[in-house]
Amino acid sequence: MNLIFISDDPREADLLKHELAAQTPAIHVEASPNTKDALVRMSASATCDAILLDASVPTADAFNLVTAIRQGKKSIGIVSLVSAAEKNPPIDLLKAGVDSFVLKRAGFVPLL
Repeated sequence: MNLIFISDDPREADLLKHELAAQTPAIHVEASPNTKDALVRMSASATCDAILLDASVPTADAFNLVTAIRQGKKSIGIVSLVSAAEKNPPIDLLKAGVDSFVLKRAGFVPLL
């Protein structure tokens, strides 16, 4: 499985890669610093199976990415990490086509 993790924090991307490699070696993680880069990566590769959106991604950018993916009829799983401090999950993302939300806290990787 090929996963694109969109986060503006390269340390977090490295941590996710390390955690997933230890737990599920069959998952290949590509880090992407923003949604524009993720779209370029997706169009360059026909093997993107899932997108993981970090809570640091601005909601408007995430919404545009999800909308573009869903309008393209791509059957890609999309999961959004939600900050523990956020009182309301971004419902607009769910309406746009995000498949699931995961609370971003210590030890969240097994929940994916």
